Amino acid sequence: MPENNNTLEVCAGLIWRGDQILIGQRAETKHQNRWEFPGGKIEANESPQEALQRELEEELAIQCEIGDHFLTTIHPLESKTLHLHTYQVLSFTGEAQALIHKKIRWIRVQELSQYDFLPADLAIIEKLQASNHVH
Repeated sequence: MPENNNTLEVCAGLIWRGDQILIGQRAETKHQNRWEFPGGKIEANESPQEALQRELEEELAIQCEIGDHFLTTIHPLESKTLHLHTYQVLSFTGEAQALIHKKIRWIRVQELSQYDFLPADLAIIEKLQASNHVH
């Protein structure tokens, strides 16, 4: 999914273990240690699903099967527009590790509002909570 100079194409995964979802805390100071759903930048030669598989392996050391599209949100940044493509993760192998995140946590959907998420992730949380999602 090629990006132009004004858009940043990124992907995120909703990774479930029973009724808990995986979240990660960003280590970089520019994000003020905020939480996010794991994922990353989509390279020019990748589909969002391919990028998500690669990013989750790089960030968490897990191999994932990517499922249905969940939500795409558009969020303005200082100099670009962020397009965040979120997918359900059907299954994964390996034990999730915080390779780039400061911390990772498995939490219930009801607990998401207790964490300070990046602004682009807030619509994802709203949709998860509205659907009363239990995996």
